[in-house]
Parts: sequence; C-alpha cells; structure tokens
Amino acid sequence: MDMVSVNTGPHTSHFTPKSATRILLNKESIAVAKSFYGNRIKHDSPYLYALKQVRSKFTHISTYSRARFSACDLHLQPTTIWTLADAETTSSTMTQEKIISSLFQKIAISVAKHHLNAKIMNKDIQDLIDQCSDTRGSAILRKIQLLPNKTIIGNVDLDASLKDLAAMLSHGISRRNEKKKKDMIRQLHGITQ
Repeated sequence: MDMVSVNTGPHTSHFTPKSATRILLNKESIAVAKSFYGNRIKHDSPYLYALKQVRSKFTHISTYSRARFSACDLHLQPTTIWTLADAETTSSTMTQEKIISSLFQKIAISVAKHHLNAKIMNKDIQDLIDQCSDTRGSAILRKIQLLPNKTIIGNVDLDASLKDLAAMLSHGISRRNEKKKKDMIRQLHGITQ
C-alpha cells in the first residue's frame, strides 16, 4: 500500500478504504502470525515489538496484549516506549530515554509473566535511579519507588507517573522513527549507503 513512501505509524497516506474495500490475507503470513502469537513468551524482544505504542492506560491488562505483527526485521519495526531501550547507539552510556524505556520493558515483561499479579520491583527502580542523571526522570522514578503498592494492573497512582515518563519519550521515539523511515526507504529501493 505504501510503495511511494514509508509510514511507521497507524496511518497510510496512499490508501483510503471504502465500504467495498476487501483485504485479502496471505495464508502463509497468517500461519507465521499464529505461530508467533501462539507461543508462550520465550524471548522478550519479539514480545515487546508486538505491543502497540501507548502513552496511557498502563493500569489496563489490554495495554500489554500483543496487538502488532510484522514480517519485517525487528530493526525496521517502529520504535515504541517498549523498544526504545534496545535502539542502537554510538554512546557507551545509557541515555535518559533508554533508562525510562527499560522501565517500561520491565513492566511489560512482568505483566506478560504474571498477568493481574504483575508488580514492579523496588530493586529494578533503584537500579534505574542509579543510572539516571536527569532530575525530572529520577524524580518520577523516586515517586514510583515510594508508592506503597507496586502492583501494575489497576494501580492509578503508578499510572499517573508512567504517563509522565511516557511523555518524556515522545521526542526520542519520533527521532528514531524518522531514521527508520529513511532506512526502510533505502531498503525498499535497494539503496546502499
């Protein structure tokens, strides 16, 4: 559908469905998706790439449902709050954005493994605070650390802090996805660097 340009978000600029639009599915792709979604979580990264990009509703179990599947390589998948921590970088130190994204990874993996009983551990939060140089990010992490209830699902207080952290990642995610668009265009048109 997007042969002219590449879109990494939920929209396409080249296709508007109508009531008579039909979507034909490839049986082979369906089989691959079923095997991907049917397996229990064996590796964290593919699971994290299947989560949709969100900025809120961290208290809802549905936020952690695998809602995306793509046959393209993981390095070409859009960056989200769940995957920014895995982004390649030339720096040897963790950036503020990667530290925050790694918290979202720990939360998502905890929910995947423990469902409604998922919790974020104080030790995990402390490890991130120790790496954090930004005062705003570390202040929010400390606020989370002080919460008496570390349960993820249904925790309104935790949700408020996670929304603030997710907002801090917006710029970094947009920047990474612009780079990925360029990489996808190069791959689509066979352009080597």
